[in-house]
Amino acid sequence: MKRYILLFGLAASINACDLQDPAVGVDVSQIISLEAEKLTLLADGLDRATLTATLGTLADANQEITFFTEDGKFAEADSGDPKMVTLVASGKSAEATLISSTTVAEEVIVNARVTNFVAPLKVTYERAYPQDLTVVADKQTVGTDRIDFAEVTIQLFRNSGSPSNNARIDFEVMMQDTATAEVLPFAYTVGSTAIVHVKSGNGKPGNVTLKCITESENGANIERELEVTFEE
Repeated sequence: MKRYILLFGLAASINACDLQDPAVGVDVSQIISLEAEKLTLLADGLDRATLTATLGTLADANQEITFFTEDGKFAEADSGDPKMVTLVASGKSAEATLISSTTVAEEVIVNARVTNFVAPLKVTYERAYPQDLTVVADKQTVGTDRIDFAEVTIQLFRNSGSPSNNARIDFEVMMQDTATAEVLPFAYTVGSTAIVHVKSGNGKPGNVTLKCITESENGANIERELEVTFEE
């Protein structure tokens, strides 16, 4: 009989997020523990960390260990549920590779479980800032009736991985003549993309320049411009 099974009747009520339940006095680390090579990952959908689950003194070797996470995915997981993977320990330990998502989070709980015993670990997904952006409009000539509009798509890029979700893009309109433009002052990306509509602000023909601005990793701005013409 496996040694940890003898403890099952006492430990079944252990809270998965507690390392010890004083009511039963069973230290989960005697069954399983979890550590990571690093606790902070870039939220770029590409950064990864090796997780190591270790079976304790009260657990037998070569058991199945299940890794699961609130967010992100495991490199070893199949297509069914990328947030969970079950591996057989090699002796007293098993390793799984956690891959970040593109969602910034101060706290993401990852876990290793053997039977009913769970060892949690907190990791952080920090913002992966864009390194470039593009601005494209479905048309650059718009009617002055203040109904017609151009749909402008802003796409953020990184050299490696993807920029984090929910990046802010600010918009400035620079007048070239009497024409003005109506556009949101800012927008947030969904994935790596934000879409805004630009239409005439005063019904007058002319040209404006739309400036799109977002923050880069070093705190400097990335800026790109697009010219829009309003015609009667």
